[in-house]
Amino acid sequence: MTCELFQIAAAFSRRPLDLITTLGNAMLADPEAGARRASASLNPEGIPIELAVTASDDRLKFRLVVDPAATDANPAQRYRRGRAALREAVVLNGTELLHATFARQLDAMLPDDGARLAAYRSGPFCMAASVDEPGIATYIDASTHAEDAFQRACSWLEECLPDARDALAAVHTMRPIAQLSAVGIEGSTPRRALAKLYWRLTSPVTLSSLGIEAFASADFACFLRLALRERRVPASGLMLAAGFSMNDGSLHDAKINLCGHCLDWGHKNWPGVVDDCTQVFGLAAIPTREALSRPQIDVSFLTFGCDRYGNRRINSYFRPTEKQ
Repeated sequence: MTCELFQIAAAFSRRPLDLITTLGNAMLADPEAGARRASASLNPEGIPIELAVTASDDRLKFRLVVDPAATDANPAQRYRRGRAALREAVVLNGTELLHATFARQLDAMLPDDGARLAAYRSGPFCMAASVDEPGIATYIDASTHAEDAFQRACSWLEECLPDARDALAAVHTMRPIAQLSAVGIEGSTPRRALAKLYWRLTSPVTLSSLGIEAFASADFACFLRLALRERRVPASGLMLAAGFSMNDGSLHDAKINLCGHCLDWGHKNWPGVVDDCTQVFGLAAIPTREALSRPQIDVSFLTFGCDRYGNRRINSYFRPTEKQ
């Protein structure tokens, strides 16, 4: 299930296949990946690995996104194997300085308690790592144990951010209209890391009514028009994200994620949709047609983000299908 995705990552990034395979297998922490049914939270199909291709104005970047130890049916053991995989991944990725930051977040959000961990239908956290430069991330489920996770997230923000006012204001502003879905960390060093918050809407709303000023930008509405065209997705098929600098606590970026399964553009139409998005925003072209020339690869998510400096990006997430 994973070999073809590693091959695509190597071809697109021009990085050695053996290095990508080593990193990917370390993150998966699962010698039986592909041989046994996985239970993963990355996508509706339960596939535990994806390739994220990010287009900026001058280049493409590539990340592997993984739900570790996804075939392990023992929740506590799966969690511990996931943490061990993260320790190995930061070494392979050259981001060892961030490991203590990740560990503090995991300790704050996910106590190592068997009964508590048993409530998670799939892995309690996912991770991502760049294949072409230092850069790593964790994403922790905040929808399970929702009320407790919300309070833990607020406490964690107060502890990890020099000034948590912006992040806490966003959390409380979004609470009446969206469920806090995940919290995370993305970065390459402790000073160049973001505290990430993710929400799923509980009902349709306008972008201007979200209470986070960044989403009111016309760029986000433009992206939705380009990606949706005449289609609609349920509120659950749209995820909103905001990142706050762990250096000063300020809002750094915002992002909208659209579920590819909900859009269901199909192999024939996905390349045109993605090309429209990158061309309108003047971004590097994502090789969607090349990726989908392999019938056992599909699109999981299409996302648009913009940081406080006006830098835009489009992300396309590719996943293997169960047909392999």
